[in-house]
Amino acid sequence: GFKDKHIALLGETSYEWISAYLAITGGVGVAVPIDKELPAETMAKQLEFAECDTMICSLRSLRKLKKVLPLCECIKTVIIM
Repeated sequence: GFKDKHIALLGETSYEWISAYLAITGGVGVAVPIDKELPAETMAKQLEFAECDTMICSLRSLRKLKKVLPLCECIKTVIIM
């Protein structure tokens, strides 16, 4: 169900992040890397602008994501790496 979707990636550089990025760009959809150091408001604006409806994030980034989700109505699915 992710075909041709814009999928955001949030997390530190890791094997899981690279695997997710390659899986997305390898034919599933459009990868939208998000800088984990951005303020929550800026991150929400980027997610809205990029029309992301799915987010793949690391467990460490989950705390930041909890601040972003109330500001961003576009994210419908969150997948934890």
